[in-house]
Amino acid sequence: MKKINDCGSKWIGVILVLGFLIRVAFLLFGAKIMYPDNIYWFGDTKSYVYSFINLWEHGTYAIWLDNPDSYMGRGPGYPFFWGLHYIIFGAKYAYIAVAVSQILLDILAIKFVFDIVKKLAKNVVTPFIAAFLYAAYPFVIVWLTITGTEAFANFLIILTLWVYYTRTDSYKKYVLLGFLIAYATLTRPYLGLFLPFVVLADFAQGKKFFLLFKQGFVLSLVFVMVYGLWPLRNYVNHDKFVIFNSPASGYYNFQKDFNSFRSWVYSWEPYSDLINEYRIQITKDTSRLIVPEKVFISQAEREKFDSLIHLCRTCGSSFYYWKYYRPYQGVDCNDEIAMGFNELKESFISRNKFYYHVEIPVITFLRSIFKFSTAENSSLFNSFLLFYRTITLVLGFIGAFYFVLKDRRMFLLLLYPLFWYFYLSIGHSQFEIRYLLQADVILMLIGILFVEKLFKKKINV
Repeated sequence: MKKINDCGSKWIGVILVLGFLIRVAFLLFGAKIMYPDNIYWFGDTKSYVYSFINLWEHGTYAIWLDNPDSYMGRGPGYPFFWGLHYIIFGAKYAYIAVAVSQILLDILAIKFVFDIVKKLAKNVVTPFIAAFLYAAYPFVIVWLTITGTEAFANFLIILTLWVYYTRTDSYKKYVLLGFLIAYATLTRPYLGLFLPFVVLADFAQGKKFFLLFKQGFVLSLVFVMVYGLWPLRNYVNHDKFVIFNSPASGYYNFQKDFNSFRSWVYSWEPYSDLINEYRIQITKDTSRLIVPEKVFISQAEREKFDSLIHLCRTCGSSFYYWKYYRPYQGVDCNDEIAMGFNELKESFISRNKFYYHVEIPVITFLRSIFKFSTAENSSLFNSFLLFYRTITLVLGFIGAFYFVLKDRRMFLLLLYPLFWYFYLSIGHSQFEIRYLLQADVILMLIGILFVEKLFKKKINV
């Protein structure tokens, strides 16, 4: 009987073709259903596109030329990737060209997933299952047509894991890892977590100290040489020491007035879309804003809140932009608004410490996993997909805690999703599910390897 390994190349080829067909079908048909207005554009697209176009046409890297904060609004990783297509294909075809490139990179990622799992699995069937599940993974596919960092950052992380797990242990490997992690960080700043995690993963595997130090030094040096150009540019060109991005990335409607108001609301009501209802009422109405009386300790706090809402309506620059969709002209009162809402938030937390520091993080963590609908789509099909995501995450988390004790080779896979989920749950009660995309993909792979362990059935090569 033919051994499974003999026809391995045939089956991975079939999976790659299947992945290609699914992605092309989404590009031609599915994307229009998912994004009826524009299959290439979503809320953040302009920040990446304008950053490069302003550099190319005006010589200034900025989202908006009249907003100094936006000069440091986006790291150049994705804008330069998009800009390469803009230069080659022109403005008319840049978006479709980027979509095709992201599809091709994601097809390559299917093969990388296969190789990664092949290095870690005991059963020769497991890598094929992992490749197949990734080839059909809907939460990556839906981002492939969009001009945004999600799909591209996902590819960079899979490539980073592929280099770590499949390449020969050498200084060249750590040079490449340093470059990839730096570029991933320029694309999505939180992916810089992989820099210390690579060193920690090597340490967990028992590398000798001197070798660990030398490889860690090479990794860090290359990272600093590549990524360090970004904060250096910010300091030299704009006299500001901005390591990642400027606050709110320079968006006019997410300045400290709105951000502090939002943060205050989330301190006592983080699980609803209430913030958007309040925003609309503040910008479209003049009536008194009704909030639960329990959030105030006294009538004086209630009156302070009313005065802050008045300031939001008259001189809060973010609220002005939400109302008129043009920048506020004149001297704003954002600092006063921010100070007031920060004081109200601290007052509420001081009276509700357990709720804020324990209940909210626990519920946020559970909601991030057991999420069965979205504000935009509550259809049965969407709920089914989210249920599938929940199953992969539950298996992934159980597997992660199992492998922490059982398999030190897995440490790089384990560290990022565990840390990132807990960090977001503790520090951010409201975040978009797309921020978890790379962690979700890794957890799916961990879950597959955990299921293999459960069955313990090995097929000999």
